[in-house]
Amino acid sequence: MLHLGKYLGSSIDVGPTMTAMILQHDGEVVYHSTYQSLTVEEQADLTIQKDMITFRESVEDFLGEKLTHNELQELRIPDIPEFYLMLTRIRTK
Repeated sequence: MLHLGKYLGSSIDVGPTMTAMILQHDGEVVYHSTYQSLTVEEQADLTIQKDMITFRESVEDFLGEKLTHNELQELRIPDIPEFYLMLTRIRTK
């Protein structure tokens, strides 16, 4: 089963080499070694676009709105790249 998630980068000392940290819609960070980005066709799909908006709103409800560039500078947090939503294959038991 595929779920939308946000790729946060490679994990350190968790799982196989290519394991990534993935942000779920509820704000929880999970580790997955099987994940894939949305294809161009999927990104153009209206249903998936609505799911992406719902995902972002859900994360913002849990974590709050993202900081602006100026707010990051005031906190002395270095610039970090924007990451794209990725589909994450989650194994269900």
